[in-house]
Amino acid sequence: MTLVPDRLDSFWAFVQERDRVYVRRAVGQPAPWTEDPVIRRYHFTNVHRRRDPGTEWIVARLDGTWPERAVLQATAYRMLNRVSTFEAAGLPELDDLDAWVDRVRALQRRGVPVGSARHMTFLGRTIRALETLVADPSIAARAMEAQTGVEIAEVLADLPGVKGFFAVQIAADLMTAALPERRAPYGSASGLGVGARSALRLMEGESVEVLRQTRIRRALEDMTGLSLVESLQLSVLILGQPKTLSEPLVCIDLEHSLCEWSRYVRLASGDYQWATRMERRA
Repeated sequence: MTLVPDRLDSFWAFVQERDRVYVRRAVGQPAPWTEDPVIRRYHFTNVHRRRDPGTEWIVARLDGTWPERAVLQATAYRMLNRVSTFEAAGLPELDDLDAWVDRVRALQRRGVPVGSARHMTFLGRTIRALETLVADPSIAARAMEAQTGVEIAEVLADLPGVKGFFAVQIAADLMTAALPERRAPYGSASGLGVGARSALRLMEGESVEVLRQTRIRRALEDMTGLSLVESLQLSVLILGQPKTLSEPLVCIDLEHSLCEWSRYVRLASGDYQWATRMERRA
């Protein structure tokens, strides 16, 4: 489980600089907020997951909802991942899913984007997942009875069209919302998505080229649970985080940051194959 020192230094340098960008923007400092050419050119979400605008939006609306409804709405949001869709159509309700689907399809017919190209979201599989949650309330109940974020993700990964990546994101949203049932394990890991696992492989010394050749993103897309080695690696990172961050990272933030750093390394190495939609938004 040895982490290569240079890669570890690169990770923490990225995390600290992205955090500084947030602070500089928050206090009203004019652009540019960084001299790092990759961070300046491309959009990276905040290293503290709860500060990401999309996460803030859905978490504010999940707080205080009952479990089944929270799972439905978190699943809908994360599988489309576009705030404007939900501002126009609202969030789905357990007893009125068909009406929500009609509103979203109406937006789509007018040519309004309803999903996120970055995360390859699709309305059809989102609807299938939501219909399954409504038809079988025990799925949401099992998710909310789970004791850790990993267990939540493992339950949700069985939903049609969800699999590993979205299951981890939905679990992280539910935990970040800090519903009463989830407050105790807030700092627990929610599982690892493809990007975070790729980052750990990079940190162990794997090359970007090897990751590309072995198609690790596809090979890992169904995996959510943490291995013992991965748990130890996350513990090492949590304990070794710099004190200069504006606030400490919890496990959810660390998973999030690993995914972003994986993109950062690939962009810095000239791997633009899947990065053309990542250009910094105005």
